[in-house]
Amino acid sequence: MQDVPTPLPSETTGRVGVALAHARARPVVVSVAAALLVALLARSYIYAGVFRGDTVVFLANDPYFYRFVVERHVATAGGDLALLVRYDGRDPFLVVALALVVTLLGGVDQTPLVLAWYPVVVGVVTVALVFVLATLVTSSRLVGVVAAVALALTPAHVVRTALGFSDHHAADFLWLVVGATLLVLLWQAASTRRRVTLAFALTVVLAVQVSSWEAGVMLALPAGLAVVLGAVLDVAADRRPRAGLSVAASFVGAALLVAAAFAWFGWQTLGVVLAFGLLAACVVLSVVALAALDASGIAARLSLGLAALPVVVVGLVAAVAVFDERFAPVRSLVAAGAVFLEESRTTGIAETVSLVGGPLGPLTGPLSLFGLLLFLALPSLLRASLAALRTSDVGVAVVATYTWYFLASALVQRRFAGELSPFVAVFVGLALVSLARRTGVLSVSDSSTGAAGSAVSRSALVAARGRFRRYGPAAFSVLVAVLVVTSSGVLAVKLNQSAATDAEVDAAAAMRAYAVDRDLVYPESYVLSPLGTNRLFNYEVNADSIPELSYRYAEAHYATFVHSDSPERQYWRHHEQVGFVVTSHDVRAGSPASTWARLHQRLGSRGDGFEGTGHYRLVYASDDGSVRAFALVPGAVVVGRAAADERVSLSLPVTVGDRSFVYAREATTTAVGWYAVTVPYSGTYTVDGQAVTVSETDVREGRFVTVGAPAYTPTTARWSLDAADGDVAFDPVGGYHGRVSGPVWTDDGLWFRGTGGVVVPGGPTPTAETGLALTVRFAGLDDVSRDSPEPTRYQRLVASAPSGRYTTTDGYQVGIVDGRIVGALGDGPGAADVRGPAVDDGAPHTVSLLWDGEVVRLVVDGAVVDETPYAGRVTPTATLVIGDTTDGRYPFRGVVTDVRLDLVRASEPPEGHET
Repeated sequence: MQDVPTPLPSETTGRVGVALAHARARPVVVSVAAALLVALLARSYIYAGVFRGDTVVFLANDPYFYRFVVERHVATAGGDLALLVRYDGRDPFLVVALALVVTLLGGVDQTPLVLAWYPVVVGVVTVALVFVLATLVTSSRLVGVVAAVALALTPAHVVRTALGFSDHHAADFLWLVVGATLLVLLWQAASTRRRVTLAFALTVVLAVQVSSWEAGVMLALPAGLAVVLGAVLDVAADRRPRAGLSVAASFVGAALLVAAAFAWFGWQTLGVVLAFGLLAACVVLSVVALAALDASGIAARLSLGLAALPVVVVGLVAAVAVFDERFAPVRSLVAAGAVFLEESRTTGIAETVSLVGGPLGPLTGPLSLFGLLLFLALPSLLRASLAALRTSDVGVAVVATYTWYFLASALVQRRFAGELSPFVAVFVGLALVSLARRTGVLSVSDSSTGAAGSAVSRSALVAARGRFRRYGPAAFSVLVAVLVVTSSGVLAVKLNQSAATDAEVDAAAAMRAYAVDRDLVYPESYVLSPLGTNRLFNYEVNADSIPELSYRYAEAHYATFVHSDSPERQYWRHHEQVGFVVTSHDVRAGSPASTWARLHQRLGSRGDGFEGTGHYRLVYASDDGSVRAFALVPGAVVVGRAAADERVSLSLPVTVGDRSFVYAREATTTAVGWYAVTVPYSGTYTVDGQAVTVSETDVREGRFVTVGAPAYTPTTARWSLDAADGDVAFDPVGGYHGRVSGPVWTDDGLWFRGTGGVVVPGGPTPTAETGLALTVRFAGLDDVSRDSPEPTRYQRLVASAPSGRYTTTDGYQVGIVDGRIVGALGDGPGAADVRGPAVDDGAPHTVSLLWDGEVVRLVVDGAVVDETPYAGRVTPTATLVIGDTTDGRYPFRGVVTDVRLDLVRASEPPEGHET
């Protein structure tokens, strides 16, 4: 495609005629402009999915991280330039650059707009630069135009530079192409002054590249390989490696810039600084060694393989240096990278899979990221690489090095397919122009394709034209159409897959409204969800309070959560870190007993022969059934009595948004005729024909609500611990029912295994006027000594107090110290404590803590073993725990069969408390 002058029409033809004449005069300009327009349209195709009214909804998961950190950084800096450029988090240059643009455009409110459009702008610029790069290495503007169009439609590049996909990848693509272009220009530069200018520009680009991503050194590595290869080719062809020395100087300068940015602005880590410094040293040593060979006159007699010997030596030296203690941060960085690669294989994240991984991976993997373009480019890449080595064409060798490097990287993880795409586009352009000549669409003399094009002999091209004279043009047209349609179809699918659905956006809004209405902040409002939407949900719900927008918690726990067959256990395991859980039709656990099935399919109600759930309140349910969102709540416990082993049904009509359903549960009474059902909604329930009202406070505070409201005695409590199953320890006398979490039921009572206990909300509070009689029957406490670990030495049987010294008890408690029984009560300093004999023989024992308002006594197996005067105050009981302290620090290890408590002035165990 040549710039052929075309006579311009006179002014009488009008402006349209003049514009058309200019277009005919500059076909390259028009072609490149068309390619850029295609690039812009392809990347903006998803506009309606990103800009939804006044809301900007980013694509996929990672962009929300950058929105989160940029907004915080801009807000923290408050317009102060010195604060804006200081940043010690991930991807510092990118975050600082985006923050500066946001600040210049008006502040934090502009962040969504800037981040939405940044990848599009960078993507279009990268397409233009690929035209320049391809033209430089092939000496053909036609190849450059085709390469630009190919990149404009490459799915791997389009998705990563699409509107709303604002992560580090778009910037990485830009710096890679700029760096490769500068390398090619350096080898083509004829003057020292031009080389110095280009080397300075490359210095800045390399430093920016390393500072833009936490693994930026990986992106600088192909430049180092290309420089060394270029110097090898120069020496092998008996050329002085001037360009190689200039680029080596660029690496040194870039290493100094990276170190300065680390020291002054806090950018990157010491490991990154040292790793890049080591890379720069390897490049310099390799190029200098090759220059020394050339200067000695030996190089002219060396083969290409021998000229590369210094590179191998330097590589070995670098490997040894990594093991030096001074490079410990580099070892840590490499080790962390290796661990990340290994662990990410099992995360299920799509970008961690090999380019050819999965079913039919060698076909479907490349097809899903490149359409058919990669298959077209690979033969051209191979031919061009061999031709570059044979002819010592450094320009083609540079692009080939980048291509092979990122192809190898993509074969490890397809996340590098985007980095591979600009260089694949160059070889797609080369391949298509070559095919156009073969098929007779273009004449052989149209324009040169440089050394890369020379891989195909002209005689072969002439023969090919003869063979395809009749059908060649049509076949070529079909091929181009297939390439365009395939790439367009794939990128449209991938863009639509990356966009959040209306259901996901509505679910986020519903959870945010729920959290705001109840003043929930992180971690009470953390959203546990599939990884692909985790940052979206947590940004929308938690942006003001969450310390970091990480999906690591969800990565570690979500799959286990949805596959578990015990929603109750999952609640108790995660309720302190999680406020919401989202289920999706895309994440299915096959068993009808799974948490996913109970929540997503049955909305927490009983069904398919399985119990419902009591700690999950529906907050949002999409009409199409694709997304459900639930809030985790303590839940009220509805308790009542019926005949033993009888089924009791419970139901409540529930309306959430536009959806109404009946929340239905069933429970089976225990052998002693009690039942308990945890429910997440307030309202009036129907329980076997009886009505019972549950308040929002009951649900929020986990209170017990009794069906029939029997007349309880508030100064008495009885936990006979004979229910045999369930998660409630019933108190039929005082109504102080307790939640069982950790211990397991046995025929003799509750077996406490050193974790958890029975938590009783509230409980009777003794005073000097009421007194106290607390009796505990237990067995199975094995040998405890001073050599035992701390939790074992200081176990608690019953406590309304947190861990601490018995002499400063806030409340009342009975426990174990080195195997001996201890009791205490009081309101902190000056509390009374009484001590008794060893009870760690495994045998049954009955222990009573008695207080008549004046004297505290300890009775063990019917005998008073200690007493002390006390007429003070006892801290009111907020929570009573059987088998632990109120702060969960000293759990009991044994079996508790019975606990009785009376507010009565007693000097000996009252009736029912005796052994």
